[in-house]
Amino acid sequence: MTIEQVGHTGRVGGLAGPLAARGRAVAVISDDTTLTYTDLALRVSARAAEYPAVASGRRMIGLVAGNTCDFLVDYLAAHEAGHAILLLPPESAATRSLVDSWTPDVVAGAGEPIAASAHHTPPRHELHPDLALLLSTSGSTGSPKLVRQSRRAVLSNAAAIAEYLRIEPGDRAITTLP
Repeated sequence: MTIEQVGHTGRVGGLAGPLAARGRAVAVISDDTTLTYTDLALRVSARAAEYPAVASGRRMIGLVAGNTCDFLVDYLAAHEAGHAILLLPPESAATRSLVDSWTPDVVAGAGEPIAASAHHTPPRHELHPDLALLLSTSGSTGSPKLVRQSRRAVLSNAAAIAEYLRIEPGDRAITTLP
């Protein structure tokens, strides 16, 4: 895929085009790599194409979180592909409990291959069209509970954080705090 094709992939998320529009500016710096927005857009578009097509139904994608470029690409690609994301903690009893309780259609996270069966199996859930992200709570009942976020809420929250922290294009924000 070329940069000219990004944003014209037919995907419903619409993230890759705006990323690509930022060009050669640095998007991500990690211990082992630096990605420009163009690089990130190309990776997101390519990975989004690996997810099942939403024409056959939106899927719940369980994403095992990690502070890596591969996870960032998976997260953005699942949004780009139009699916709802169930954010999972790194492998633990809590991860297994969430997967057992909420049965995501696909479990991914560190750039691992998407199982071929995901493309041929109908979705397990009827997802609300606005649903973009499911976050687990620390609930006191012992059974996993989820907070539902729309795409609009996720983007609004990100914009509010950037505005509050006055993050400018030349700034480098860390992704986790103590």
